[in-house]
Amino acid sequence: MNIHFLLRTLCLSCFVISSSWLQADLIVSESFDYASGKLKGKNGGSGNWTDPWSSDDEIMVAGPGLTYVDSLGNALDVAGLATQGSTGDAKKGERDISEISSGDLWLSVLITGAAGNQQVGLALDQKFFVGQGRGGNNNGNTWAMYDQDGLVFNSGITAGGDTSFFVAKIENINGNAKAWLWRNPDLNAAPDKANALNSLAGSSIKEFTVQKIEVWNSTNGIGIVDELRLGTDFASVSPFTAVPEPTSLLGFGGLLAATAFRRRRRVSA
Repeated sequence: MNIHFLLRTLCLSCFVISSSWLQADLIVSESFDYASGKLKGKNGGSGNWTDPWSSDDEIMVAGPGLTYVDSLGNALDVAGLATQGSTGDAKKGERDISEISSGDLWLSVLITGAAGNQQVGLALDQKFFVGQGRGGNNNGNTWAMYDQDGLVFNSGITAGGDTSFFVAKIENINGNAKAWLWRNPDLNAAPDKANALNSLAGSSIKEFTVQKIEVWNSTNGIGIVDELRLGTDFASVSPFTAVPEPTSLLGFGGLLAATAFRRRRRVSA
């Protein structure tokens, strides 16, 4: 067996294996990979953004950014810092994208909640909201999903200082849509609707189009939003890095050592 081939294989195995190359259907993403400061005017991210961020002056880009590791040890691909509110009541940052008016849509976002009745989350055109509380003037202390007419579903899970990875699927047909929401799913495969949080799975979202994405942040550095993505499939909004299992590395190491030993015996002979 070629020792150089084994060396290359082992080296590749020692490094993490990324699924980023699977992101063929990503529409927009934003990791807030900017210098710390006001969100207003920032113009990074990737995909079909059409304008920089417009926001209240109290929405800040600050560190550290949020992270997520699923139950299998897969780590969500992340970069940069995150958004936080600095003073006063909940504040909003918004940014325009090329219009989405048909087809299925997947959304993902990392959110750190805040104790009490707060407003922290991600909204699409103020027609669909995921997080704690909702858009407008209504706040809450639980993780929930809303449409423009009110509550689509309340998870009953109290939000606090924990960080959650939320994934939503919106099935959009002729402007009317149905939605499902998952909290902290595994990253290696699309979650099953049967395991969605909402007991009202398939609740209607009326006249659904997307031209604007909004982040809502609570006050004084609590309530954080990060790593937002929109795509047409689960893989596009959940890029992850998988670390090889220790047993796999041991197997490669043993095979390499055995091969090197045989090679030394042939040379000495």
